[in-house]
Amino acid sequence: MNAVRVYCRYFVITRPFQYAMKRTPIRMMVMIAAAWLLSALISIPPLLFDRSEVHPDQCAVSQEIGYQLYATFGAFYIPMTVMIVIYYRIYMVIVIVVVIVTVYTWCRRGWLTPRRDLSQSPLP
Repeated sequence: MNAVRVYCRYFVITRPFQYAMKRTPIRMMVMIAAAWLLSALISIPPLLFDRSEVHPDQCAVSQEIGYQLYATFGAFYIPMTVMIVIYYRIYMVIVIVVVIVTVYTWCRRGWLTPRRDLSQSPLP
């Protein structure tokens, strides 16, 4: 679910006008359904395919190593990697915007002209 929200934030920041036009109720419902489907694909297999003996008074999670790896990577490591990569890309967009705004501001104030270099900047 968090990876879907991060994906939306990325497009809001990098392409705000395209995102506003493409953000339809159907598209949002599809994204929510995809997040729920992915969650179901991770959590339901042990209920359907795990044939180990479970005591009636005990709640147990599937201890099969294959399922543990599948669930851990699907629910944690892959979404975490996607979130880190997308947040890094958002950070880089923000850095570029800050540099552009700073240069524009310096030019408007006369601190930076085509004939002056940055060594004459009023900043220490």
